[in-house]
Amino acid sequence: KVIAINKRYNFVIINIGKNDGLEENTVLIVHRGKNFIGKVRVERVYEKMSAAMLLKDRMQDNIKTGDKIKKF
Repeated sequence: KVIAINKRYNFVIINIGKNDGLEENTVLIVHRGKNFIGKVRVERVYEKMSAAMLLKDRMQDNIKTGDKIKKF
């Protein structure tokens, strides 16, 4: 899930990382319940979390902390 948002630099911090098999450049879907919010691309991967850039052209709504993430 999304655990932090940096709107100034258009990125989010998510709570999955290397330990979960996540790799850089992976595109992920952001959703809230059944609602599609948008897509992000993983830029940096750490053991238990990652930083991902918002793909502005793929955003349908504003991302909020707590939004869920799944692989595209």
